[in-house]
Amino acid sequence: MRPLTLRRRTGGGGCVVMLGVRATARDDAPLILEIARRLLVATASSRLSRALRDASALAYSVHGELWQDGGVCSLRLRFEVAQALVAPAAVTALGELFGLAAGEVDADDLRSTVEAYRRDSAATTGSPAAVAAAGAVSPAVPAEHPPEGLTPDRFRARAAELLAPERVAVVVDGALHGPEEIRRAVTAAARRDPPGRADALLAYARRVAASGTESSGDGIGDDGDVGQEEEIDAGRTTSSRS
Repeated sequence: MRPLTLRRRTGGGGCVVMLGVRATARDDAPLILEIARRLLVATASSRLSRALRDASALAYSVHGELWQDGGVCSLRLRFEVAQALVAPAAVTALGELFGLAAGEVDADDLRSTVEAYRRDSAATTGSPAAVAAAGAVSPAVPAEHPPEGLTPDRFRARAAELLAPERVAVVVDGALHGPEEIRRAVTAAARRDPPGRADALLAYARRVAASGTESSGDGIGDDGDVGQEEEIDAGRTTSSRS
C-alpha cells in the first residue's frame, strides 16, 4: 500500500483528499475504527471536522466511512479542498488521525462517543441494514454494541496499533503538486506538534520519501481508472465512483 498517491484530474478547481486505514476484521478492530471515525468526523464539532474548518475555511464535505470486505475492514476519511490548500489540509488530517494513535483523547470525549454509539446501536434492530437506515453508520459496520469494558487506556492502546503510520494511505484526486511538497509540509508540522503525533508524522514522511515519486502528470489513466485506484489505495476494495 503506497503511503501517498497523487492523481491529476481535468475540470474543476478543487481536490478530493482521502485517508485510508486497513486492518484485519477480527477482535475489536472494526469497533475501534468506528469509534475513531466518530471521534474524527461524526459531527461538525468532531476533531477532524473542526480542525479542517479552523485550518482551512475552504475544506468541505468532510465525512468518513467504515467498510468490511471479507476479512478486511477499512476506515476511509474524505474531504474536498481548494488545490492550493491540499498540503496543509492533508497534514491537518494526518495530524488528527495520528493524534488518536498518540492518546490525545480524554476520557470524557471517549465516554460520550461510546455512549452515542451505544444509543445508535440500541435504536435499531441490530442488523447492519437497520443501523444504516437509522443514519448512524455505514451499512458495512458490524452491528455489535460497543463493549462495556472499552476504557480510555484500551482504546488508546488499540488505536496506536490500528492507526500507526505504516497502515495509513493518502490519495489526492486533483493534485497540482508532487509528493515532495506534502512530505515537506508533514515534516514541518512534526516540528511543531506534540511528541507522539510528531513521531508518527515523521514516520509517515519517511514512508513517502522511501516510496519514490508517484507522478501526478501524464499516464495516470482516465477518470474511471482514477476512481478505482483511489478506492484500492485508500483501503476500500470496491469503487463508488459512477
